[in-house]
Amino acid sequence: MEKEKALILEQYRQVALDVVALLEGKTDEELFFKPSETEWSMAEIVHHLSMDWDMWSFAIKLGLAESGVTFVFPPAKFEENEVFSALLDNNARDPRPTLALMPVHREYMIEVLRHFADRWDHVIVLKSAEGKIVGEMTVGELVPMMTAHLEEHLATLRQLVALFESR
Repeated sequence: MEKEKALILEQYRQVALDVVALLEGKTDEELFFKPSETEWSMAEIVHHLSMDWDMWSFAIKLGLAESGVTFVFPPAKFEENEVFSALLDNNARDPRPTLALMPVHREYMIEVLRHFADRWDHVIVLKSAEGKIVGEMTVGELVPMMTAHLEEHLATLRQLVALFESR
């Protein structure tokens, strides 16, 4: 495997480990702390990340299987993160099982991505639930996008930890 791909996969792994390390040992009070009614708790962010990796990991596997495959997003009502989070009661469910799964899921996806390293140029066509093409990405573009998204949420989680500790 090329050095560039190996680095991408290492970053993909490390940011998940960083999230788990940051939240390890946190109490329920910490995990469910909301700075305001409009901001998410750490628990909500963790559950959001789980839904995110479920969706994009499936897209990656489709893309690895066949270039040009179409991935259809869920119906529009689920595109609003807050709505989906509320429907799944993300601020009331324990995030610890999700945190435990995060590094294991990452290792699984890394194994799949390594096995098909020659298919990272495969294209995934992205469609809305209504059937409109909204873009396309290669598998090789999608993995760093997922890492960047997790890094953004890791920064927010760090802010929430600091905010909780400063109370």
